Amino acid sequence: MGGLTPFLIEFAKQRFYDFKAGTWKPPHYLAFVLPSDGMDMSRKGAKDAKEPTVTLVDLGESDVIDKHINDYREEMERMGEMYRRGLRLEEERLSEISRELYRMIFEPIREVIDKKVAASFSLRMDTPPSPLLRGEKKPQSTLFLSPDGSLNLIPFEVFMTPEGKYLIDEYQINYVSAGRDMMRFKAEMESGEVKHVTTTPQSPPSQGGERRRDVMIMADPDFDLVMDKIGAVKDSDTESETGWHGKNFGLTSGKACLSVQDGWHGQTCLSVQDSVAEDKNTKSACMPTVSRDIGGLGLARRLPGTREEAEAIERIVKERYNVRSYLDKEAIEEALYNINDPPEILHLSTHGFFLKELDLGEEIRKRLQEKGITWAQFMTMEDQMKQLDTLTAEIEKDMAVENPMVRSGITLAGFNTSIKSIRGGKGRDAGIVTAEKITGVNLRGTQLVSLSACETAVGEPKVGEGVFGLKRSFILTGAETLVMSLWKVPDKETKDMMIGFYDLMMNQDKGKANALRQARLDMKERKPHPYFWGAFISVGKID
Repeated sequence: MGGLTPFLIEFAKQRFYDFKAGTWKPPHYLAFVLPSDGMDMSRKGAKDAKEPTVTLVDLGESDVIDKHINDYREEMERMGEMYRRGLRLEEERLSEISRELYRMIFEPIREVIDKKVAASFSLRMDTPPSPLLRGEKKPQSTLFLSPDGSLNLIPFEVFMTPEGKYLIDEYQINYVSAGRDMMRFKAEMESGEVKHVTTTPQSPPSQGGERRRDVMIMADPDFDLVMDKIGAVKDSDTESETGWHGKNFGLTSGKACLSVQDGWHGQTCLSVQDSVAEDKNTKSACMPTVSRDIGGLGLARRLPGTREEAEAIERIVKERYNVRSYLDKEAIEEALYNINDPPEILHLSTHGFFLKELDLGEEIRKRLQEKGITWAQFMTMEDQMKQLDTLTAEIEKDMAVENPMVRSGITLAGFNTSIKSIRGGKGRDAGIVTAEKITGVNLRGTQLVSLSACETAVGEPKVGEGVFGLKRSFILTGAETLVMSLWKVPDKETKDMMIGFYDLMMNQDKGKANALRQARLDMKERKPHPYFWGAFISVGKID
């Protein structure tokens, strides 16, 4: 499994009720620390050996931890702005927050890990010492983390120890959606169910005679691409343009609808068009696949580094794989939805987006302004509380209705055209690939999805549910491992790190998680600031 001693650490954000006081206490983050089978101390007949047990660690109030995580992300966002303006990046504030996050979150967990490792060594005298003790640049342990709440929004690798080291220097860290994933991975390995995906019958065999596998690459989309208008579907009195050549589905008021004639597998709902429905008044029952706030996104700019990245990756993998490359005007979302034979590797290199949760105070001000009421006027109105209650209820209702899976995604060809269309009151959404849309993609057997884009692992945190976003959607499609980012990443450095990642996998036969860690360490050697190397994480299987 890589590393010396694997541990699973599962986090939970939990509220507790004080029965004596009759009140709820503030929610806390809890960590459940479990050694792997490799830490089974009962082996070799040790007299006092015991089965590994779960250790519960209370990390303290979640609101305090969440604030530090938010502070770190805001500071990293500021670093991105400084980088874009050509200014020197500062580290002092980030290091300060990073040390505090280590103290609050990881230090209590590390104490448990160190005790279990020490106990294991005492029972296994033939176990070699930790690689760190030998001065080698290898991880001391492999950690599988299943975060909850806002812990999903920060890479643990950027936590800084009191000695000034980052956790990436000491641990191989991998993320899983839930601890039960570990049992599934193990069962698949033992049963031999995990196999390389074969390509279509037309694919040429490799030199060894076996069928060559596929890599699918999408990069450098033409965001200003204008699709052909094939037809129109009406939902109430709104006319919506279709976005695809040869397809017959419509986009109505931010909803993607599939005709009963279509057979298109990439959508999440079924709609009956007026032209084929017996009841002319039948309305679409489609669920929205893009956010109502999507029009507020800025227009996407071309990323020349993504084309260079795609071409370099193609050169690296083409000796072992068939490569299906979609660049420029070919990088349309239909290419994703029409996957019938899933590739072994899917590489998407473009912009990512994440719509933050609604700010209640700002939304109240906005809606008052729409009613012609200034904030100062509102504060002196006699029926202030009544209006406030009404507005709050309206906003909370709107917030509750929207599916969090439509608030994060990636951009493909036609994105800018669709954004302009939405701003103009039309329902076009070609090129706006939300997490909700991704759930209709067939990736059963795909071993790696690389999302070389910004904020692709981010979504709306839900307590006990992980993150509703691209991470969840790609897991639902069947992908085994995801490489994703947690903040906006620089184009050039990301290109260099991704090329290094694929080179390590293909030419040095490193596992996926190990290759990503080494690529990040190599970037850290050249660019020590965590803005350049910290964002990307590995989710799922490590090999």
